[in-house]
Amino acid sequence: VTKGNKLSEKVRLKITDVKLIPFKEYRTIGEMEPAWDPGRSRPHDFGAESFVEIHTDQGLIGIGPSVDARLMPAIKEYLLGEDPFDIERHAHVLRYYAWGAAYHGTAGVDIALWDLIGKATDQPLYKIWGGGSDKVIPYASL
Repeated sequence: VTKGNKLSEKVRLKITDVKLIPFKEYRTIGEMEPAWDPGRSRPHDFGAESFVEIHTDQGLIGIGPSVDARLMPAIKEYLLGEDPFDIERHAHVLRYYAWGAAYHGTAGVDIALWDLIGKATDQPLYKIWGGGSDKVIPYASL
């Protein structure tokens, strides 16, 4: 979905806020011996999950899984005022924001943008992406 396509022409949105919402408390629950490092002990951590919300000027909110919190200030600065429908450009730019972090560090933003697009157009994403199919081509790999 890029600027100038039929979907973005129907709805004009502007991103007004990007938030990282924690929903589990982070804590260490004990020690464990990793299978890849026998005889050594390391803390076993639990929690620290979160999700990202992208807000628009029309009151819509796109939701995606956790984003690397270290990247949030730069992600927010980049996205504020942007059109969520320009998703290809956002993905390209955000790929560079994830430099030094795992690429999935910004994947939650991509998912939240797609969530916004689906909500803004009142369409399920499978239709936006080309529709469903009654056939599945099976394959196997070894």
